[in-house]
Amino acid sequence: MCRFLTRWLPAAAYGLLIFLLSSQAVPKEVPQVPLLDKLLHLLLYAGLGWLLCRALDPSTAAATGNGNAGATGRSVALSGLLSALYGIIDELHQLAVPTRSADPLDVLADLVGGLAGALLFRTWRRGRRMRLTNALPSFKK
Repeated sequence: MCRFLTRWLPAAAYGLLIFLLSSQAVPKEVPQVPLLDKLLHLLLYAGLGWLLCRALDPSTAAATGNGNAGATGRSVALSGLLSALYGIIDELHQLAVPTRSADPLDVLADLVGGLAGALLFRTWRRGRRMRLTNALPSFKK
């Protein structure tokens, strides 16, 4: 149970943060900057994609005792899909929030952000693993 929480609690907490942010009404005095909304979606969901990929990553599972090494393409794709599904739920939720609306392009930005965050995690994890492997002494005879 503790292993499950250490892998999934950060992603769940971040999802809750996104939900709370999207529950806020948009102030009328906020200036309208073209595509700023899409950029914010992309950046927020990149963080979610990173944390989802971390939770799904087999090497994270190995560190907690039940997996192998290296973020896989499957964990990246699943992170993007979960980000998009959460984005759809969030957009539907925004229909009930005053001054908010649902936008399919926001879901697209969520998907792209989730995939970007997952790919960044995968790149970071591989680089970290290579540095650790190269730092270990070789015991060849």
